[in-house]
Amino acid sequence: MNPGADRRRRLAELVERELGAPRPFEEVADEIPRLLPDAGEAAEVLRALAKADRARFWLRAERRWTRRLGWRLVRPLMAVSLAGAVVAVAQRALDATAAYLLYLAGVAALYVALQLYLSRWSAATERRLAEIERAHREEMARLLERLRVTR
Repeated sequence: MNPGADRRRRLAELVERELGAPRPFEEVADEIPRLLPDAGEAAEVLRALAKADRARFWLRAERRWTRRLGWRLVRPLMAVSLAGAVVAVAQRALDATAAYLLYLAGVAALYVALQLYLSRWSAATERRLAEIERAHREEMARLLERLRVTR
């Protein structure tokens, strides 16, 4: 068997394993020297690139989450506060017990509003993640097909 065909076979095996059960890139990079013995320091370079990319990803995700917590969580808080203000203005005589119960109702309403928003955001994130994973599987299947055809 020629070296190119053997290398393609090993890469095809790697892609097949990744299609079945994707792993962290570091584990895949550990296999590169075995798959491509003549690749030199490619595994180390790719591992360093992946590490930097992952660090950038987490920093961007943190910044995005902070923005989401900022404005998106303020909107339901403002809505609940305005509803509470309307109720407070409409009431002329509130005793301490009634005011405390209204406060607790406002806290409960805020909690419910936040849960509704968070579940909506989570569902949207899950849909995006599923789309990304689908596109990744399709790309890996195309690569696998190319590796098999060009043997």
